[in-house]
This record gives sequence, C-alpha cells and structure tokens, in this order.
Amino acid sequence: KKIPGKEETPHDLFLALEFENSLKRTAAFDHPLYQQFEAQVLKPNAQKIEVLEFEMDPGKDVRFS
Repeated sequence: KKIPGKEETPHDLFLALEFENSLKRTAAFDHPLYQQFEAQVLKPNAQKIEVLEFEMDPGKDVRFS
C-alpha cells in the first residue's frame, strides 16, 4: 500500500517453512490461520508468489550440503 510522500521500492521476500513430512506440510497449508495469512498478507502485497519444495534425505547431515 502506498504511503503518501514515500516512494515505493519493490523488494524480494523469502519465507522458509520446514515440516517433518508431507502430511504435516499439507495440514499447515490447509489450516485456516495460514489461509487467512495468505489472503490478508501475502496476496495483497505480492506481485508474484512462487513455491519451491525440497525434500531432504532423512539421515543426511546438512552441514556439508
């Protein structure tokens, strides 16, 4: 939203969410609070929303990735 007297400067935003498994991910995205957050915060303020999903090896040590 434009603030009078202020220039708008577009910028990128990165939101990272981590889930133990795909069932918990689905439950989180289907939850009414997330739906409300997406509808009231993300969509009105974003020109583009891109979702990237990565699945890690359960036993992999991520310190050396």
